[in-house]
Amino acid sequence: MDPIENQHTQAQVVKKNKKKKKPTASGEISQQCRDLLSAFPVELQNTRAKGRHAVASESLEPGTTVCREQATSYIVRSPYLDKQCHVCLNSLDHGDISHSFTCDACNRVYYCSEECRDHDRAMHDSMCSIINRLDGIASECSVDVDLLRLMLGLLARHAQDPQDGQTSTPTPFEYVLKLVHNREKISSDFIQVITQASTMLNDIVPENMKMDVKELVLLACRINSNAHGLGDVQSRNTDSALGLFPLGAMFFNHSCEPNCNFVGLRDGKLEFRTLKKVVKGDELCVSYIDLFAPRNERRGNLLYTKQFWCKCRRCSTPMEKSVDRFLNGVMCRQCHKDVYVIPPAQIDGKTSAKDDESVATYSCAQCHHAAPHSMVAGTIERADHQYNQAIGMIRQRKYGRAKDIFNTLIKAQDNTKTGNFTLHNFNAILMNSCVPLMNCYTFEDNHMAAIHVNRQIISKLRDSGAVPENSPEIGDFLMNLGELCLNVAKESHGKALVEERWKQEAETALKECVKLREIAFGPSHGKTIAAQELLQSCT
Repeated sequence: MDPIENQHTQAQVVKKNKKKKKPTASGEISQQCRDLLSAFPVELQNTRAKGRHAVASESLEPGTTVCREQATSYIVRSPYLDKQCHVCLNSLDHGDISHSFTCDACNRVYYCSEECRDHDRAMHDSMCSIINRLDGIASECSVDVDLLRLMLGLLARHAQDPQDGQTSTPTPFEYVLKLVHNREKISSDFIQVITQASTMLNDIVPENMKMDVKELVLLACRINSNAHGLGDVQSRNTDSALGLFPLGAMFFNHSCEPNCNFVGLRDGKLEFRTLKKVVKGDELCVSYIDLFAPRNERRGNLLYTKQFWCKCRRCSTPMEKSVDRFLNGVMCRQCHKDVYVIPPAQIDGKTSAKDDESVATYSCAQCHHAAPHSMVAGTIERADHQYNQAIGMIRQRKYGRAKDIFNTLIKAQDNTKTGNFTLHNFNAILMNSCVPLMNCYTFEDNHMAAIHVNRQIISKLRDSGAVPENSPEIGDFLMNLGELCLNVAKESHGKALVEERWKQEAETALKECVKLREIAFGPSHGKTIAAQELLQSCT
């Protein structure tokens, strides 16, 4: 999921209640809701422990579709307004809008064909005179204009939904009202500005689209907590569109050990696919965040954007037994096999032990050797400082300087025999350094060096256990590796054996990429097809 971010949106840490409340189920699941997902191998459940969720109704193979949903409403994000069709989400010739069809009245929506324009006519006509006024409301109230655009689209959908209880192809608006809104957990600053914006929006929409301002505020909160980004229609990773998919949001919960992936399709559809074998009865979960990140960072991200403190199996496993210890780990100087365990932060506002100097020492998870807090925390802080320095150089387009800093940081961790404290190979700071370092080498056309770093990235992703098998991120780096190897093959200057060697590595990487993407995205998806086409170029 990808919420609309706003400078006023800010999650508040939830304090512990004096008396712990028993978890309660959040309402019965209607038969109509079950009917909407009856075509898929899922069973919908609602329990006190987990609330609403979906489980596998049978054993599932990797690449099984467990949900496909048409958004109640979706929009093309503002930076991509003239780059994608607002109906089918096809590319408009990379920004060349000379062959696109535009609404002459508002000039804010673009279509790839007359068919798409006609398909959208009834819906757009109800919003056309309002769209251009949203920028002024957004500016005056300091809210994201895309949030207002999606709210307007949902109001238009609500006005056009069948009133006889029949379902329509897009998930009906009534299911939007079943989503959690987390109103009580969202900052008062955001509630204040969105209330002002909702009042102004309500004043300009037609009578059949009006809604009580308090309900509009809850609608905005529901969008922030439940919206999904759509960024995979072409072969790019950027979320260029945004939609609200109530069924997916209600029943496919987050886990930091997901067994499913969600992928955006054309025409504003979202599909959930299994990434690995799933046993009958297992809950079907997806991830909303970067999984190659320390536990505190993941939990903080989810608390800020989704207003919940993650208690999935990975986040609940004792740190000394979890892969998470490596992601912010410092190598043990005694056994050189494990890391000093840094206890995680607590939701009640207590600081992380990493920042608590009253904790005198940290112990190795394997040999229990103790190290001072100052040395362990200081090692992490110095590495983080170097990383931020390098990122600063990239922002200034000083790629050579950034490359030098990244290399100094990474090489400093290679030798544990110097007696210095060093980061574990899976430490997220090192992974976060490898990716921009690879891009720096690519920018310099140093493809050999970029290939070396790319291999390291794939190895870290696969060996760490931090991301699931068939993770789309692994597929992206396999694709990149194939492209880099083909570039080196082209630079072989007629040396047939050298060219063949690099083409073989490219072919191996791209075959793996195609296989992975067929599972994660499906055989006909744009990202899978892009990998297939590049694979064909190897021969």
